Amino acid sequence: MMGNAAKIGRLVELWEAGRLDGDEAANYFDDEIEWFEPPETIGRNVVTGPDAARAALANWNDQFDSLRVETTEMREEGDRVLHAMHQFARARGSEVEIEGDLFMVWWFRDGRAVRMEMYNTLEEADAAFTR
Repeated sequence: MMGNAAKIGRLVELWEAGRLDGDEAANYFDDEIEWFEPPETIGRNVVTGPDAARAALANWNDQFDSLRVETTEMREEGDRVLHAMHQFARARGSEVEIEGDLFMVWWFRDGRAVRMEMYNTLEEADAAFTR
């Protein structure tokens, strides 16, 4: 059986490949998943449900002509996973690549993600991960 951190790794692969609309991705999300983008994000998405969560991820991609992520840390403890990543993106209509860190804290129940919160700092993500 696949661990929760491995599921997040696989979701990242599906996200980068543009394949979030398939059954495989749907199986990782609980029907009642709550999805929170970083509190500082302009136009922040806070959504509920697997279709809305996948749409929020797709929307993140749609803001850029190119986007790739590198996992810098994956930490699993009990029903929680902290996924730290470094993003490389080129905004729509720009030739300039921008970089930044992003942190996602995931909560699982019965092998499916029930909550995901994004943070812009490791300190905020650590606080969520340990609460």
